[in-house]
Amino acid sequence: MAEESQGRGKQVAQRGSGRGNDYQRHQQALRRAQEQRARQAERERKAAETASKRQERERKAAYQEQQAEQAQVRTIGVEHEVELLGQLLRNALVGDPPTTFERRRRTHTPKKLDERPWSRPEPSPRWEEFAPPEPGGLAALLGLGRKRYEAEVVEARVRFGEAQERHRRAGEKRLATLERKRAEHREAEAQAIDEVATFNGKLDEEREAYRAGEPAAVEAHLGAVLDASEYPLGFPHEHRIAFRPATGDVLVEIHLPPEAIVPTARGYRYVKNRDETTVLPRPEKERKEIYASVLAQVALRTVHEVLTSDPDRIVRSCCLFDLERCASNGSPDRVVAGRWAHTDRAS
Repeated sequence: MAEESQGRGKQVAQRGSGRGNDYQRHQQALRRAQEQRARQAERERKAAETASKRQERERKAAYQEQQAEQAQVRTIGVEHEVELLGQLLRNALVGDPPTTFERRRRTHTPKKLDERPWSRPEPSPRWEEFAPPEPGGLAALLGLGRKRYEAEVVEARVRFGEAQERHRRAGEKRLATLERKRAEHREAEAQAIDEVATFNGKLDEEREAYRAGEPAAVEAHLGAVLDASEYPLGFPHEHRIAFRPATGDVLVEIHLPPEAIVPTARGYRYVKNRDETTVLPRPEKERKEIYASVLAQVALRTVHEVLTSDPDRIVRSCCLFDLERCASNGSPDRVVAGRWAHTDRAS
């Protein structure tokens, strides 16, 4: 009995020891799983941090590139403005000639009326689209459904007649609209022709008055010439003209551009470490030289346009004055004063 008791005790102890080992292994497995999850979470955190830093670097690089491009675009814009200022006279010499009486004449180009919306009739109704199906098969052989078919035919003919009537009315309305559009088009064309003829008739009268040296006609024509002269954006476009028929002198008071027309910046540069765009200033000496060139070009261009728009040689000389200074001090401030004889026009 004692031996049997000892055996059972050993078995119980072994089972208890086995359960303890299982518990320890389970705890170890849990710790390993927790450590793996912690390591995985740390790897994911570091990967996300690396990706965030990379995105921030890419965003910063893209931002800096955009700022540098904007500075370059602004620099190109300033360079273009200065280039235009240097071509004021050249554009007048090599571009379209100044406005003349012939160029001011209008012509009428007839416009063709697009009749397609009203010239195409809608398709006529077809009986086949309304006719009911005839009885077929055994019913037709036995004569079944004949009365119902005949009634359906009567109803279909009524609907067909109504559709034909709607089509007829739509056609009449379309043709009436087409005739009205044609009449409106003819009226508009006649009015346009009359307007062109009236304008050209007045222009012919102005030209005859110009040839006669009438001051109002000469001043009006030369004013139209200077009005049609195209300058860069920001240039003043005011002028006053006086013609002296006794001497053939034309006095032109023009509004000269201010010195601010010359950009004070030579360019722009983006500084990365300060995250700012700095202005590259234009030297004062260079600004004054450009401005002096602008004034000279405006003066020569104005004289060129006045003289070349005078094929009848009514104008014998042209004097220019600064309109703004004349208005401010009441005395003419002569910008360019010279006499161009007819023999000197070619030069």
